[in-house]
Amino acid sequence: MEKLNSRGQTLREFLLEYHAKPHAYPKPALTADLAVFRRVSNDSASETSPRWQVLAVKRGNHPCIDQWALPGGFFDVKTDETLEACAVRELWEETGLAAGTVFPLGVYSRMGRDPRDRIVSQLFAAVMPEDFDAVPVGGDDAADAIWMDLEVLWLEMSEKALEKVSDTNTTAGDKTKSVTKRYCKIVLRNGDDVAEQSLEVTERWVDLSVRKGKKVEAVPISKGSLAFDHAEMLLEAYRWLMGQ
Repeated sequence: MEKLNSRGQTLREFLLEYHAKPHAYPKPALTADLAVFRRVSNDSASETSPRWQVLAVKRGNHPCIDQWALPGGFFDVKTDETLEACAVRELWEETGLAAGTVFPLGVYSRMGRDPRDRIVSQLFAAVMPEDFDAVPVGGDDAADAIWMDLEVLWLEMSEKALEKVSDTNTTAGDKTKSVTKRYCKIVLRNGDDVAEQSLEVTERWVDLSVRKGKKVEAVPISKGSLAFDHAEMLLEAYRWLMGQ
């Protein structure tokens, strides 16, 4: 016999009522963004180590028109089976390139991150084979798509501050926090095309007794030329790439 809820409804009856009335919780829009990396050999004889590049698209429409961004877009509830599938589809539509294995990273949900709506984005990352030489072509709502050299420049580092947190201000087992604030600049460059954004990066190590946890938060400290919060995404994806 099918179980009933406290109102005596079957699952079918519950769903009919649920879909017939306005929702108590407005639904945010979902997007997927994808940081695609490749490693290329240096042309200069003075620089022997390869450098990392990231795939960037120039936005062809508002908001952030003409700014560089990661490929990505809105989740199609009718056709995208997963957010990962959404990221791969958007990459193909905006650049003409196909991704291999993509890895989920952080979720970006800060209020006001996109002026169009309350939009929550899942970040993914992918690494192309060594010296991958396919040329991207901007499509869909991307005015252009190019590979750009990626630099993460650490500007300064404050002294490490250790804070003793009282039991009244922490959960059980959360004893000591190590807080470090640093400042970095994310720079994308391809010839005359340059996009950059400065960030304040806060790292917190928390002793949870059973394990240590590290929480990293990045916030912009000046108006940059990268779209939305994609500088923060690039920093997270770069740290993932470097095994940090």
